[in-house]
Amino acid sequence: MVTMANAISTVFLGTCHRLCTWHISRNATLKLASSYAIPEFKRLFNKCLEGGETKSEFECTWNEMISKFDLADNTWLKTLYQLREKWCPVFSLDTFTVRIKASQRSESMNNVSFNHMCTKTMKLTEFVHHYDKQTNGMRSRELEETFRYNQGLPSRVAIKSGLLLHAANIYTIKN
Repeated sequence: MVTMANAISTVFLGTCHRLCTWHISRNATLKLASSYAIPEFKRLFNKCLEGGETKSEFECTWNEMISKFDLADNTWLKTLYQLREKWCPVFSLDTFTVRIKASQRSESMNNVSFNHMCTKTMKLTEFVHHYDKQTNGMRSRELEETFRYNQGLPSRVAIKSGLLLHAANIYTIKN
């Protein structure tokens, strides 16, 4: 990872190397298997991946997760925390990322909705129910963004970032 970050900063001057949240999530299932199996831990961990609204909200969530599950000595989590500016959205609001959080679209799509929901013992009806729920959520978010676009409103992420807010004001069609 360090080698790639160094190469990127050398070859692509002025760019920001980011970490793929899909890979972080996948590694969490391996490195924190016993904790990740607990729904409350998974909720807190995913909330940290999304970043929350503010840096202080992220810090509170992270500290709650670490203390509640006694993970202060976990080396992987310590390293992940040290690199939070490379993966957590609230620490890079002034960096233009096009809101891409995964290295490949398919990884992101698999992680968001379908990859982690199946088990060998899952009933087909449960799968269909979860599939419908995830699809409806994705459609709802898309409709919300379409509405914002049609109303000339910047996205919620753009409002918090000076650079994105400026771009939204310049490039959004005014009715």
